[in-house]
Amino acid sequence: MKQPSFVRWLRALVYARAMVRSSTLAVGAAVLLGAMPAEAAPRSGPRVSSYSRRPVTSLALGPTVYGERSVSGLAKESFWRPGVALQLASRFPLGGGGGFGLRFAWGLTEFERFTRFTDAGHCVGAWTTQAYKDVWAWSGKTDFQPFRAMAGLYGMLFLVMPYVAAGAVYALAPLAPTTFLELDATATYELGDDEGGAPVPYVGGGLGFVGAFHPRTAVPFAGLGPTTALGMRWQRFDASVRGTWLPPYLHSEGSSARTSVLLGTFAVGMNF
Repeated sequence: MKQPSFVRWLRALVYARAMVRSSTLAVGAAVLLGAMPAEAAPRSGPRVSSYSRRPVTSLALGPTVYGERSVSGLAKESFWRPGVALQLASRFPLGGGGGFGLRFAWGLTEFERFTRFTDAGHCVGAWTTQAYKDVWAWSGKTDFQPFRAMAGLYGMLFLVMPYVAAGAVYALAPLAPTTFLELDATATYELGDDEGGAPVPYVGGGLGFVGAFHPRTAVPFAGLGPTTALGMRWQRFDASVRGTWLPPYLHSEGSSARTSVLLGTFAVGMNF
């Protein structure tokens, strides 16, 4: 059956309106998609950890050894003193894996000096305490009482000084075992990066400046010589082995023989 012309015209109008609406939606979606920012392209090249590119300082403690080897004619002599060392080390990055390092180490090996200091402090304190008792008993006697009381007062005031001396000896006792103080300046290189918390080995080499008290004579001397370092940093922990050699004629340790001084330290500590 043939449809009337107005019906066909109405259907064509509805169809055209639907086409226009769909075209408008498509154009709007395209505009919105085009206005959205594109995702950033992934960076190329290795990522450098921000932790390894800032200065790192570690405070560490561990065993140390002081050694000497002397040669006089055909005679050779060597001795070693084990102990403990406290060290503070800093690394400053310069570029790539390279950097500049500073380290201060305090080595203690002569712990019998601590015993001698504390014994001396105890003896001075005990003598002073007994002296106070004697002065008190003497000044309390009845004959010449006013003069005894005045003399006893002066004596007790004077006896304050030995007590102060005993306290000073006790205060210095922890420093008595000191064998050497060392300041190192080194060039360092890290063999990796701590990306993902991976351990980072490092090496270093430079010059060490040492001030020491001779273990046998307690005579102070100073010197300088090459120093090396081999270590590993893992997150907040640091472990290193360091060695310093003071060759003959580069230290002031008084001896007629050619003496080399060797210092070695293994230390484990925390980075901050």
